Amino acid sequence: MPNIKKIAVPGTVTAGAGVALNVTPLLGGQGREGLLYGPAGGLGTGVVQLQGAPKKPDGTADTYTTIQTLNSATTFPVEIADLPDFIRANVTTAPAAATELTLEGVQ
Repeated sequence: MPNIKKIAVPGTVTAGAGVALNVTPLLGGQGREGLLYGPAGGLGTGVVQLQGAPKKPDGTADTYTTIQTLNSATTFPVEIADLPDFIRANVTTAPAAATELTLEGVQ
């Protein structure tokens, strides 16, 4: 059974909470990969930066870097290579409603 992590996508322009990738095969920083699935209806007009951090953030966003930008043109699932230790959704253009992304660990 694959490991699944849910990543909250806020309905407003803000960064979501960081999610620890701390279980195999979603063990960040170990050259692991994951498949990212979006909401059933896509993100609509929303624009979301998928961001990762190499260690637990201290509350400041400067430890996060953008892995990929997701929008209406994104075709899910998206392969994420070299998973970070922590991941979050940073909303730069608000979607119609709050939603979530699903990250599935692959061996």
